[in-house]
Amino acid sequence: ARYIRSEASSAKPTVDGLTTVVASNFDQLVLKSENDVFIQFHAPWCSHCKEMGPALADLGKKMKEEDVTVARFDATANEYDKEKFQV
Repeated sequence: ARYIRSEASSAKPTVDGLTTVVASNFDQLVLKSENDVFIQFHAPWCSHCKEMGPALADLGKKMKEEDVTVARFDATANEYDKEKFQV
């Protein structure tokens, strides 16, 4: 088995409608999700990503009861399929 760089997954990845995805739970929470997934691949140091943070959290709260998962993924600390997701 190949090692995949991943942050530790949270016991409760979804808080107030916003789901934090890491490499180790990406398949489960994104690719195999029964919901559509709106995901932000971000870098913690990126000013544009920081500016979008509150809007993404607000969207998560608004979509909590819908069949949509609003998620964020730290693309600097977690491995992802760079061919499938061009970040």
